[in-house]
Amino acid sequence: MNTTPVSHVGAFLAAAMACLGLAATAWSDAPAQVLTAYVVLPVDQAPTLDGKLDDPCWRSLPREKTFYKFGTLKAAPAPFSTTMQLGYDRAGVYVGLWLDVEDMSQLVANITNRDAGHIWHDDSVELYFDRTATAIGFRKFTVNALGTQADLFRMDPANIDMAWSPMGWRVATDIRKNGWGIELFFPWEDLGGPAKPGDLWRFALIRFERHPKFAAGTWSLGAMYTAPERFGWLLFAEDRPEPQRLAKLLAARVPGNWILPVGEQVILNGPKAPTVVSTADFLAKVRQEAAGWLARLRKQAPEQGNAGEAEAIEQLAQRLNQVPAAAAGAVELQQHLGQLRTIAGDAEERYYQQRLKDLYRRVREAEQD
Repeated sequence: MNTTPVSHVGAFLAAAMACLGLAATAWSDAPAQVLTAYVVLPVDQAPTLDGKLDDPCWRSLPREKTFYKFGTLKAAPAPFSTTMQLGYDRAGVYVGLWLDVEDMSQLVANITNRDAGHIWHDDSVELYFDRTATAIGFRKFTVNALGTQADLFRMDPANIDMAWSPMGWRVATDIRKNGWGIELFFPWEDLGGPAKPGDLWRFALIRFERHPKFAAGTWSLGAMYTAPERFGWLLFAEDRPEPQRLAKLLAARVPGNWILPVGEQVILNGPKAPTVVSTADFLAKVRQEAAGWLARLRKQAPEQGNAGEAEAIEQLAQRLNQVPAAAAGAVELQQHLGQLRTIAGDAEERYYQQRLKDLYRRVREAEQD
């Protein structure tokens, strides 16, 4: 007869759980961060600042249209369409923005006083530049549809200069029937110093709309005034790098596990050298991992007498089949990744629950012998 006292069963189960790997299961691991990055290219001729965005440079600079819903870390598209472009020359940085507006009669543009602290109560945009790329301080610039300007300088969370008001940066806006355009120029001294090809800064762009109800969008997921660690990246370059070269440039400066969508490809960075794969292949790999946990769960689940478990497994399989195999852009990619990770986590958790139940049953049987 087995003489293991019942009081020792808990310790036995704890040891068994460790052997099963339950102490550090994969579903609790933090997923790789999805980076936001823009390659800032030189401009041969500076634009005329009139807000019209019809200068030759805007026809050649990359157009960024991926914006997320503001105020959440769950990837969702912004409630409006925004187009962003940046370029630079010896004088400074140029930014061109086009903001689609569904109903221009709802445009809120009232504030005309420079450095008004409540300028974001108008329809407006905020631009954050962190040339140190440390996510500690930044220079913030705000503009509304009237071209009213506001700015501040944060050295660190405890030192914020609200009175900082550089007079070099300039802005022009152009209000039309379907939206409004913005052209901005920032001399290097207003940004803390010049950038050269190969430099990497952190940057954020946030847009606010006030009517018919408050809505906001951000270029980098989760980025806001209180979260500079969520800002995106600006890579200053002489020409547009191919994904492989872009991967090496970013991996040399941005540590950790991360992914960066680039068109129909994804840059993956981890412990080893960065790699570039197609978005479809990347999603297929993640789907395969989720399917693997589902297969383990099917094998571990009781063969008879548990209709509820069989139904749960079938629901997981249906959820897996409903996740699209392709993604149009970074927002959709993250949505699909989130769904696949959730399915994998649910399947993995149920798998270990089944193993633990089986182990507990065997321990109890051994106690009764």
